[in-house]
Amino acid sequence: MKQSLLLSLSSLAVVSASISPQLLWSYYDPIDIFGSASVSLTKNTPNFAIASDFGSGFTGLANAKTAKNSFANEIYSTITNGCSTSECMMYVDQARTPQSAIDTFILVVGDNNCNIYGYESSTGKQAYNTVINNCTASEGIGASYRCWEASDDGSTIALMGYGYDAGLVNETARAYVIDGSNGKVTLTYDLKNKEAAGQGDITLTPDGKFIAFVNEDSVPTPNSAQLHVLDSTTGTLRAEVQIPFFIAATVSDSGNYVAIQNFTHLVGSEVWLLKWNGNTYNLATRIPAPSNFVDEFVIWDMQSTTLSTGEEVVAVGWISAPSVLELRVTIYNYATGALLTEYAAPISKQYQNNPTIRCFGDYVALALWGDNDDTPTTVLLTVGSNSTLFAYTSPGSMFSTDIVVDSSSSSNDVVYVVSAGKHVPANVMGSGGDAYAWQITVPK
Repeated sequence: MKQSLLLSLSSLAVVSASISPQLLWSYYDPIDIFGSASVSLTKNTPNFAIASDFGSGFTGLANAKTAKNSFANEIYSTITNGCSTSECMMYVDQARTPQSAIDTFILVVGDNNCNIYGYESSTGKQAYNTVINNCTASEGIGASYRCWEASDDGSTIALMGYGYDAGLVNETARAYVIDGSNGKVTLTYDLKNKEAAGQGDITLTPDGKFIAFVNEDSVPTPNSAQLHVLDSTTGTLRAEVQIPFFIAATVSDSGNYVAIQNFTHLVGSEVWLLKWNGNTYNLATRIPAPSNFVDEFVIWDMQSTTLSTGEEVVAVGWISAPSVLELRVTIYNYATGALLTEYAAPISKQYQNNPTIRCFGDYVALALWGDNDDTPTTVLLTVGSNSTLFAYTSPGSMFSTDIVVDSSSSSNDVVYVVSAGKHVPANVMGSGGDAYAWQITVPK
């Protein structure tokens, strides 16, 4: 049986004097590692979900207003179609501003098959289960190389299947577009002789209209990667753009911009901002990696958001390679390429890797691996400021985070942040998982 443990705020690393944080609940499991966390907001009520890795078949769902220290509804998903216990992974995402009662989507990824579950967040009742056979999406599942995502309004789920017909040369990447209200597949798009989810993100605009993903040839060569943008409302390809290389990508909320990583060992990593010109996406701005005198920075994750001013921005997570001792998060204006915010995590003495980013309006949440030296593992930033609003150091590494904001008050923003991960640092052998949910009140 799962164990719940409420922790004190005394171990917070940073709390801005202007905000009021409250730990709603924490959750500890002695065996499972939580690889995914999600939060949504329904009628100003937050709903939290966490999912464990490594095939235990557990997913928890809670309403923080009715169950602050435990889960009001626990969902035990025992379907592991096509996967062994050691290889089955689970990823949870939600419609953060849902327009229907079904606002929690849970993906179970197996060796060969993908199971998509829709749950009603208010009751925990399963609404549907969609099975996609032979999608082979276990490669690439994770918090940053996300091979699936739900749109913020809950209307659309996009899934990228990796090499579903197998083989080293004749692989086919297939993108699936799924109706979020009933789990039915509404569109498929095939890329012959391509690989996708092993390295490529798939991202959606908040309304689910535009879906962007990247891929490369099964036998990679220079300039063999492509960016694809689908229009889910028409079922047509909006654009295909040849790009030099890719690791991460994200589409802006309007669909007018796409950010990708360009990487070569000659120049290191760059952020490329592409702009829609009515017919295709053209390169508008090239942004170099942060300066570093030890080794080069590479991009691990990118996320888009729209500020309260209407500006579209992109947040980029960098790690130093090969030392993985430094970590930066930078936020840029899509239209101008201007740097708006830079967060530099404390330089680690041992290990630091894989920043996961989630954005909502003016706020950015980070889940960090940290190390054994008490570096923060959950961080909250505001765009336009280099100061940290909130930071928490957990015993282990955080692998996933999510954020949603209630801005209905004229005086305060109420920010809900959830993070989940491993009970010990990622580079240390050990089992067990931790998850945390906070309510952070920020004056306007």
